[in-house]
Amino acid sequence: MQQRLGAHVRQNLIAYLALFVAIGGTSYAAATITGRDVRNNSLTGRDVRNGSLVKKDFRAGSLPRGATGTQGPAGPTGPAGTPGATGPAGATGPAGATGGAGATGTTGVTGATGATGATGPTGVTGTTGTTGTTGATGEAGSARAYASISITSGTPAFQNLGLRNKNFTSVFRPFDPLTNQPAVGRYCLGPAAGLGISPATTAPVVTVEWNFSGATSAANGGEAMFAYSRSKDGSGETGSLCPAGAFEVRTYRAPFGGGDPVLSNTVGFNILVP
Repeated sequence: MQQRLGAHVRQNLIAYLALFVAIGGTSYAAATITGRDVRNNSLTGRDVRNGSLVKKDFRAGSLPRGATGTQGPAGPTGPAGTPGATGPAGATGPAGATGGAGATGTTGVTGATGATGATGPTGVTGTTGTTGTTGATGEAGSARAYASISITSGTPAFQNLGLRNKNFTSVFRPFDPLTNQPAVGRYCLGPAAGLGISPATTAPVVTVEWNFSGATSAANGGEAMFAYSRSKDGSGETGSLCPAGAFEVRTYRAPFGGGDPVLSNTVGFNILVP
């Protein structure tokens, strides 16, 4: 009897609940009916008020997924992220095609001159050229007399007689009455007769002839050499030892270390009468 009563109550629980609500109000039913009083799988959709259940009232995964809605508008651009680390260098690509030649650039500044190179070896001596034709004979000189005098052991002599002597016939050292010897460094030159050549009317030109003089040494009286003409005929000078009509030449050397020149027998000379 009790079992049949319990089964009857369970099967008609909803009806009893509705009766209790009608009799005692919703507050009583909420306070006295719990989940233990409801038989599993006894409630249906008709027993639940529409819109009274929410998502959390259902077991996870029991509700079907709805249709995908339309895509919403794009959100604002977010701030730029921090740059990533530099990646490894890529492999070298193939060489590109050669470009066309560029325009010629401006000329650069000239560089400094390089050092002079070493002198090259002397080349082979060339063959001697043929002898040129003899030139025309020059005009005759205007000198009326000339001579080159060399001194050998104090004795004067004409050099290259006929080539370096013209219209002088004699040369000698005059006698010095003070020493009873031939005068030192004094010479008399006699011109050819009948040519009007006279020391009284013409002053000669006298120069030292170094090739016919003794070496410049203490034994020869000194270094520097001098020669000049001095005559008594018509010059007003005194002391000439030469005969009338003869040209007198005196030769000197300057001593080593300084001092006045002294007459010397080791100085050759040239004389020319214009």
